[in-house]
Order: sequence, then structure tokens, then C-alpha cells
Amino acid sequence: MHNKLLFSIIAIFASIQVFGQNPIPMQEARDLGAGETVTVQGIVTTGTELGTIKYLQDETAGLAAYSSSLSSLQRGDEIKITGTLKDYNNLLEIDPVASFEIISSGNPDPDPAVITPNQMSEDYESELIRVNGVNFTTNPGGTFAGNQSYDFTSNGQSSTIYVRSNHPLIGEVIPIGMVDVIGICSQFYENFQLLLRDKDDIVNTSTINIITPVTVGDIQTNSLSLSWETNVEGSTEAFYGPGYDDLDQHKTGTGGSTGHIVYIDQLSPAQVVYAQVFSVLDGDTAWSPVYAYSSMSNSSGGIKVYFTKNVDHSVSNGVDAIWLDKKAADTLQQYIHRAKLSIDISIYNFNISQVATALNLAYDRGVDIRIIYDGETANSALQLLDPGIPKLASPTFEEYGIMHNKIMVVDAESDNPDEPIVWTGSTNWTVNNMYDDQNNIIIFQDRALARAYTIEFNEMWGSDGMQPNSSLAKFGPYKTDNTPHEFIIGGERVELYFSPSDQTNSKIVKTIESTNYDMEAATMLITRSDIGYSIRDKKDEGKKTEVIVNSEGECSALVASTLAAALGYDFKESGESHTMHNKYLIVDESAINSDPLVLTGCHNWSNSAEVKNDENTVIVHSAVWANVYYQEFKARFDAGVSLDIDEYSLAEKGFAIYPNPAISEVNINYESVDNGQLELGIYDLAGRLVHQERLEIKSGNNTFSITNLNLMPGVYMVRLSNGNVFALHKLIVN
Repeated sequence: MHNKLLFSIIAIFASIQVFGQNPIPMQEARDLGAGETVTVQGIVTTGTELGTIKYLQDETAGLAAYSSSLSSLQRGDEIKITGTLKDYNNLLEIDPVASFEIISSGNPDPDPAVITPNQMSEDYESELIRVNGVNFTTNPGGTFAGNQSYDFTSNGQSSTIYVRSNHPLIGEVIPIGMVDVIGICSQFYENFQLLLRDKDDIVNTSTINIITPVTVGDIQTNSLSLSWETNVEGSTEAFYGPGYDDLDQHKTGTGGSTGHIVYIDQLSPAQVVYAQVFSVLDGDTAWSPVYAYSSMSNSSGGIKVYFTKNVDHSVSNGVDAIWLDKKAADTLQQYIHRAKLSIDISIYNFNISQVATALNLAYDRGVDIRIIYDGETANSALQLLDPGIPKLASPTFEEYGIMHNKIMVVDAESDNPDEPIVWTGSTNWTVNNMYDDQNNIIIFQDRALARAYTIEFNEMWGSDGMQPNSSLAKFGPYKTDNTPHEFIIGGERVELYFSPSDQTNSKIVKTIESTNYDMEAATMLITRSDIGYSIRDKKDEGKKTEVIVNSEGECSALVASTLAAALGYDFKESGESHTMHNKYLIVDESAINSDPLVLTGCHNWSNSAEVKNDENTVIVHSAVWANVYYQEFKARFDAGVSLDIDEYSLAEKGFAIYPNPAISEVNINYESVDNGQLELGIYDLAGRLVHQERLEIKSGNNTFSITNLNLMPGVYMVRLSNGNVFALHKLIVN
């Protein structure tokens, strides 16, 4: 049925002032439980670092409180607060807040309770706690990223630290050695987690500490450099060798400084070396984790890029993008025919018979072939392969996601350095992906990169031999960060990351944040809010920002509404038939002096890809290849359909808010030909519902008046829903 609404809402968020109530102890309030209205008094232990939510405690217990009206509160404020208790994902909090009063400011934090991970429970919920003797087991030596959990151990027990988007810890180094940590004991569904507030909540127990990630540089065919910084002056040293547990050589650099650099030399081309740097002061030693690095290969360094759909040469800077036009499978067969020694394949889905025929021919001529495939996908072409070709399916247990790679490594160990090939990108070996969907393929001729991909393959294979060892095979969350990440290929810097071991999502966010002029993204979906926020922030900075997804329905509602509100007509969904299956990002394509680059691979911008799928991502720092991908992007984007926030509708257009920006009241217009009900919700950009009510509507004009808008300045999303479809509109409050 055709609906058209003109509807007027004056939104009111009135703080119901409750005076004269005496506060009760927080433990007594907690014992009352959800649904009770309480007044408590205590010290605020968080500022803005955890977002809208605030934590406070008295001498008996702690409580959370959620309201945008509390945004001005600072750590150390003593407040009296009245509101209704609510159970939010098993966290007891005051929401809504009826009133609050600041009693005093500048108070010290309450002394944290010193407990063990196993003691994190309701007994300490919303209180400051301290856990001593902590070792981080998630990416030590890397950097903190937003919307990410970090596992740690203490005294043989384990728990998790959660870092939200826009947290002060983002970009800080994850401790390598033992530390003490202080934070809020919080609950999320059935799990308790520790919420740190800033880097001061990490208490180093050593005199000397490494305070930056170890950076590889000056990559040559026979050497490379490793650099890092410490908090105080110390020695500059490294152990290194051919294996993770075989660091049989020692190197010393220039000591006596907080900045350190050591050169690993006498390497052969494309040699993978494992190294652990360290600095010593007065018998105290700061260690880095063991990481893999690679010297530069003496390969040709050729890079080729192909697309499965049309491109737009009108924006070419001289190197035209190549549209294979139903010939992607033929191109793949030709690379298989070139193989002389070996082919390693890890593929999510494979159903093209002629590619299976090409592999059988390669096997017949003596090429060693190994195949890893997703254990829950049909992969019908595998049945056509010679039974002598060894194959391994990925696991299917609950903790694991999917083996989502689309990789082929050819002749990695050929005597001729110009023969190793890596084929990767977003394209499955299926009829739909190669002939109909919008995809990209990127091919590298480089032995160093081929060896890195082989290390990853062998980890999943459980062996470096021809037969897999399922008892040693590692997939998804069980893999380790054991491959080099930095390469020089054909004179261009190339980065390589595997998921979930390498914190790929943080690399995507970092790449977005590197934008100085323009950013374009063509990705099947976006469900990670931190990626959505990073894109929004670049648009807010005035950078040219364009995004196309396959469909907004495949994105999370929060990301879709955030990007639609921020980007307007520059946020689109595919307007073409079949699937927009790309997963690439272009940065500063228009600015040759601003490190133009392209990020691509098979990693969807989702939480599953980050935490449990097997994925791979490459970042190519090159003006040429950024422009080549931009030619494909231009074709996709021009054919896209805008997802401007004003075009989200219950039926058609007709959803308008004024004045916008608003101060104390806002009008929302709609008109309906039917009687019924609408749900009104207003959300902050953290996705939290700050107001909700049910509206009775009738045929014709509808007016709902809510006055005295009481929201803190900021951006909100107004959502109207009739249960099946919804309308969204951005609301700005000054």
C-alpha cells in the first residue's frame, strides 16, 4: 500500500527534577535491582574516555549511569544522582537519569580493589579494580585499536580488556612485559571485562620499557633496519635467526639513547628472518616480541591488476585499468599453466571446471599442488581434481568462522627469482564471482611476498610438506602473527596482513585516518562501527569521501545511518545487477605527493573477518595502482544509488526535521493515509537509545509535541519504524 506521511513532532527530553531525597548506599541500590528509582551519591571514576556512560562508586559499591546530560562530568566529581535502575546487557545502570547535582570536584579516585581475574564478578561490578602481574596475550608490542578486546593473563588466570572506539589508548603500544592494570570492572552479557581509562591505568613495573612498536625500515636485498624507542636510555640490541625459536645471532646498535636502531645485515635476497629487539638498563631488560621480517627480493617486482567488470578510462592517469570481460577464469588458467614446481591454493569457493582441468594438467606434468578450502562451502570443482592432489578442509567448530581466502602461490621456491607469483584479491573461483559480480584480482611477481604467503599456508596446512597435518594445523583465532608485513616490490612499499592474527581492522582504520585529500571505498559491507566512525571523521574534516557498498542492508544499522548522515549522496549502494563483492580502499589518489595507496584483499569490513575468519589484505603504496583502482571505483560509484539519510523512508519521502540544528525543540513532519502506530527512537552516535516512545497516528496530518529538548550538543539519529521498514534522520543539537 502507498503511504505518504506529513508528521510533526516536537521532541522533548525533560529532566524530571527530584529534590529532597536522601541518597542510599550503592550496595543497597544494587540490591533493589532493575526497575527501582534510587538516589545515590558517590565519586565519578570516568570522564569522556568511555563515552556517554559514567561510572561512580561510594564506600559500599559501584554503579553505572547512562545519560547524555552527564557528559560534562569529570573524573573526581562527587555527585548525587536520581534515576531508575536498568539492566543493560547484564550491566546494572541508572537509565534514565532524572536529576543529578555536583557536590564537589577534584576528588581522588577511590582506592581500587586488588583482585585476580577470576574475582571479576557482580561483587566488583562498576568499581575500580587493580589486577597485578598482567601479561597481554593479544598482540603484545602492537598498538591498541578501537572496538577491540585484548586478552590477558595474571597468576594463571585470564580475562579481557575492552577498548572502545575513540578511546585515549588507541595507538598506544600494547605492553610486552608484565604490568599492573587499573580500570572499571564492567559486564557485557555473561562476560566480565576490564575497562581502562587511559595509558596511566597501565602501571609499568620495570625500570625500562619499550614504548613504540618495532619498525622495520631501509629494506634492501641484503639487510634491513629495526628501530624502537624506550622510556629511558638503554642499550640497543637484537637476537635474530631463521626461526621463531631459533634466534642464534646477536646484533648490537648504538646505545645510550631512548631512540634505538639496529641493522640486520649479511642477508640473502627475500630471506625471512625472525628477530627480538631489547634494551638493557642496570640489569633490567625490556624485550619486544619475536616478529618476522624479510629482506627485499631480486624478483622483477611486477604487479598486475584485473577487474571483472567495466572500468572508466576517462580518469586514467596513463596506465589504463584492465577489464577482463568474462576472461578472469581464462587468465587464472594461464597462470596455472605457467607453474613449473608448485602451486599452493587457499580458496573459499571453487566451482569452475576448466580451472580444475588446468590444475590436473599441472599435476600430470609434476607440479606439486596443495589445496586448502573452506569446510562449509560446496567447492564442487574439487570433486573434479585428481585424487592424488592433497587437500585440507578448514574446521567447522563454533569458535571458527570461514576460510575466506582467494589465494594462489606459484613456484615460491623456483631458482629463478622472476617466477614466484602471488594471486589474491576479492575474487572467488566461481562462475558468479569471475563472470558476473564486481571483483578485483591483484597479482605480484615477488619471491619475498610469495614466501610470506607460504608461511601462512603452512600454518593452516600444519606442515611444510606435501601432506597436511591436521593435528598441527592452525586456523582463524588459533593462528599466530608469524609472517613479515613490510616489503619493497618493484620500488613500491607493500604491506601484508592476515586475519585474525595481525589486527587487520586496525590497519584499515589507520589507512582511512592517513587520508589527507580524498578517500574512496568500494566494499561489500561495513559492520564495524569504528570503520564507519573513521570514514565519518574524514568527511567532517572536509576531505572528499565517497563510499559504495553492495547494499545498505548488509551494513549494520549504526554504520549505515552514520555514513548516510555524514556523507549524504556520497554514500551509495550498488545500482548494478549481481554482487558488488570488492573490498578495497583508495587514499589520496589525486595527490601524488601524499602517499597515494590502495588497500585490497578478501577481508570484509566486519567483526567476523577481524576475529575468526581466515583472510588476507595487501596495501600497495603507489600512485599508479591507486589510480588504476580509482578507474574501477568511478564506474561502480557512477552506477550506484545514493543512500542519503533523507531517502530512508517508511514509504517514500516526506520525513523532515526543523529547525535543524535545534536548541530546545524540534519539529518532524509526516503525513499518512492510514491509522496505526510508529516507534520513535533517538540514538546517539555510539548507538545508544536516549529516548523512545510509541506514537499513535491517524490518517492525515499528525502532530506530536514534546518540548524543552534536553540533549547535550551533538549529533543524534531519529528513527521512526512501523515494524517492517524505518525512516532515519540526522538531528543536530546545538
